[in-house]
Amino acid sequence: MKLKVFLVIFSILLICSFGVTVSSCGLLDDDEGTKIDCNRICKKEKECDEEMTEEDLQNCLNGCKKAADSDYLLDSFEKAINDCYGKSCSEIESCIDKSSSLCKVPDFMPYVNATCEKMIECGTEVTKEECVTKKKEGFEREIKDGGWIRCFTDKVFSDIADCIKKTSCDIFYDDIDKCMVETIGYCCPK
Repeated sequence: MKLKVFLVIFSILLICSFGVTVSSCGLLDDDEGTKIDCNRICKKEKECDEEMTEEDLQNCLNGCKKAADSDYLLDSFEKAINDCYGKSCSEIESCIDKSSSLCKVPDFMPYVNATCEKMIECGTEVTKEECVTKKKEGFEREIKDGGWIRCFTDKVFSDIADCIKKTSCDIFYDDIDKCMVETIGYCCPK
């Protein structure tokens, strides 16, 4: 698998949503106690991707463990991920896509509001109303397109929002990258 499905869940989704929101461009029941089986997932990733190095494997384990400990994914979706990684390599991505379609939509507004307030504070020439409208539209488009954003808990957006509120205007975009790394352990490809 050229794109590691697990990393796609935790990075591309957020990268896309950050790209949309910054550059202006649950399952019904939430079970308690489900945790992602990182060893199983990353071992399966290595099995499915012959080009995956030992360093890639370690990065997979580190990112997975951070995600598993973060309370950023709905428990029911974590269970679905565990189940999907019991399938063949060719079935994993479609299994996760199908599972994510059942997730409830999280409250992403703390992130939207914090980003817009910080952009205005840093001198962008946009009103808060225009900014919020664009950011909401970006998230709604991502959700409509079946993005995995729906399987995140509200906590991820409030935690990133708290970080954004503390960013410096001088290095706003670099600070947002740092917020991503601090919150979810990964940011944007360079």
